[in-house]
Amino acid sequence: MKNSVLIVLLASLSLNVQAGQLGIKHRLHGEGKPHQRQNFSESATRTLANGEQITRETVQTTSENGFNRHSTLTNSAGQTATQDLTVVNDPSTGTHTRTKTGTTFKGKSYRHQRQVTVDKENQTATSTVNNTHINGQTTGHTSTHQWNTVTPPLAE
Repeated sequence: MKNSVLIVLLASLSLNVQAGQLGIKHRLHGEGKPHQRQNFSESATRTLANGEQITRETVQTTSENGFNRHSTLTNSAGQTATQDLTVVNDPSTGTHTRTKTGTTFKGKSYRHQRQVTVDKENQTATSTVNNTHINGQTTGHTSTHQWNTVTPPLAE
């Protein structure tokens, strides 16, 4: 009995190691290749726990330096909410900008923007966040981080 339990345990450990190794191989296969976003268009309808149905229409278009995604949601009462997401990458300045705007079903607007600039020469990354909430209140902050000068930063 003890031998069969030991065999099952060792077989299980062996399978876990093999599965982990496959994961590593899979991750390494795409190393050095940036993820390429695709253009797409999709529609979906979801039924909520209360029985209400929400329909979502989404269109994404890509560009050389980022992408735009527009979504419109329509509820059972015919009200619409929107969300637009724009991402722009500028390799020449090391800047990544992500801007999300939209409206709620009640017509309230919001905006969220995050801009990150990487300065490889000074080994810093500066992140600036600005928000406009649905109540009109604006908030924001900026932070700068310096990475360890002994250990190189992660590859791009």
